[in-house]
Amino acid sequence: MIATLAIALCQPQLANYRLIGRFWPEDGSYTCEWPGSAVQFATESSKVMVHLKASTPNDRWQVEVDGKPTEVLKLDPKLEDYTINLPSSSKHLVTLVRRTECFSGETTWKGVNNNNVPAPHGPSRKIEIIGDSISAGYGVDGKSHDEHYSFDTANAYLAYGWVAARVVKADCTIVAWSGRKMWPDNTIPSIYDYVLPNAKKGMTDHPDDTSTQAVLINLATNDFGPGIPDKEKWCGAYVDFTRKVRSRFPKAHIYLATGSMMTDTWPPNAKHLTTLKEYLDSIKATLNDSKVHRIDFDPQNEQVDGIGADWHPNQNTQRKMGERFAAALKKDLGW
Repeated sequence: MIATLAIALCQPQLANYRLIGRFWPEDGSYTCEWPGSAVQFATESSKVMVHLKASTPNDRWQVEVDGKPTEVLKLDPKLEDYTINLPSSSKHLVTLVRRTECFSGETTWKGVNNNNVPAPHGPSRKIEIIGDSISAGYGVDGKSHDEHYSFDTANAYLAYGWVAARVVKADCTIVAWSGRKMWPDNTIPSIYDYVLPNAKKGMTDHPDDTSTQAVLINLATNDFGPGIPDKEKWCGAYVDFTRKVRSRFPKAHIYLATGSMMTDTWPPNAKHLTTLKEYLDSIKATLNDSKVHRIDFDPQNEQVDGIGADWHPNQNTQRKMGERFAAALKKDLGW
């Protein structure tokens, strides 16, 4: 069975690949929208053809060969076949990771040709990231804050979730959408159950692998953008959502995150970051759950690390965030 699909969505796995993240099965194909969704297969060929059908020309997939990123596939809705050239010697592990967000449209995976190598075994470690643009990889490859969003600089493959997953050798599911909040409108909780949120398809109570051992929630930046939200209402919504996550993953460690786009210096005198930490501590106390933790990502430092498009964290900052999360996973889960 496909390790990362919900029990309700499991279909007999084709012999030569595995799926990571949320995919909706239909007629022998598997469709995804969430950033960071991935397909993995092993091969002994020097050339393979993969079959991907995009609904728009805006979708980008990172090719990784034996743990190293190589080319980026820019999908064309008029095409379904893409050739990947590989070194001719030995067996290779190929991973394709969706770099772009839900609003880039659907991508349907239809398989890989001429590959008789059995599907690789997935790791037993699984993490889930829930968030907004930071978690989705908005502007990671941007060169300055003057750049605006583009499909080419979006890069969930280098967002902190997948960075941490590679460090601790885990699979990663990303449930994130730019601009989304915890409360009161345009929220992640309102679309969390969708397998295909942009298309509003595949709603289910259990769209994830229930063996996920760690979940990180990183929602606050857009909530605090207009000003500090009402404590009782915002914290109440956060508690309710965290309890939903807990019901889905009864044994998982759950991390409530701060940073990296929030500080106490902007807006001046507003103390947004300190207030968020107080809110999260209040939520943690209300939940009274020994496996709920607050995790703090340092505010990004443009002078030291540079910055991505529209003031978003770039590769350097995302790497540091991923390493911070990986360190917490090693400490709390013994990974």
